[in-house]
Amino acid sequence: MADKERPVYNLKRREYFKQGRIEQFHQILEEGSSPEIDEYYADVRYERIAILNALGAYYNYLGKIETKQREKEEHIILATQYYNKASRIDMHEPSTWVGKGQLLLAKGDVDQASAAFKIVLDGDQDNIPALLAQAMARRLGLNCYTKVAPFGIGA
Repeated sequence: MADKERPVYNLKRREYFKQGRIEQFHQILEEGSSPEIDEYYADVRYERIAILNALGAYYNYLGKIETKQREKEEHIILATQYYNKASRIDMHEPSTWVGKGQLLLAKGDVDQASAAFKIVLDGDQDNIPALLAQAMARRLGLNCYTKVAPFGIGA
């Protein structure tokens, strides 16, 4: 993919998703995350991370809406793998930590999700996605607490 093709590629990806053309959206992301692309564009870190994080978010979404437990777990495993691959490119990328945190929230692990968002906020206290996600984690944590507090747990 030539440098001048990259913006068109990114635009296509977003437009396919907006138009509900999920199969084409998924195909472009999978092609963009191939080992050949990783090797050829090793120096193009941000775009590769963005593709991997988009795949992580896509599989996280599929895991949230899936009703069959086995398929749900497979989607969560794939999401985890894509976020981990993005972390191997740049372990400090905030968008990857926000994505990992959202995945942890989807799995019900509020404490670990909050820790992921805190990593981002320690580096940039004004990171809007991390602030919003942290607020959601706190809200979920509070909901869990209020459900068990009447039973004397955590009091």
